[in-house]
Amino acid sequence: MNKEIILIIAILLAAIITIILIINFIVKRRKRKKREQEVMPKLNEWVKQAKEMGYNYTKIRTLLEINGWEKKLVKKALKNNGLEKPEGYVE
Repeated sequence: MNKEIILIIAILLAAIITIILIINFIVKRRKRKKREQEVMPKLNEWVKQAKEMGYNYTKIRTLLEINGWEKKLVKKALKNNGLEKPEGYVE
């Protein structure tokens, strides 16, 4: 009887923890997408201006990553502006 109660409590606790982790994952994902929608226009504009000033892929990417921009967003902005990773480029 005692072992059954402990087992039921353990299962309920595991279920609650799993549900909390799933909710946390979904919330973070939504925040990231919302942030991306707010940031990408500004980042695209900056990359466009840097491209017009003659900066290459490597220079732009280095400057953005030094300033704390997320690598994924930087790659997306570079691709959106027609700057492809040069051959032999090591990340």
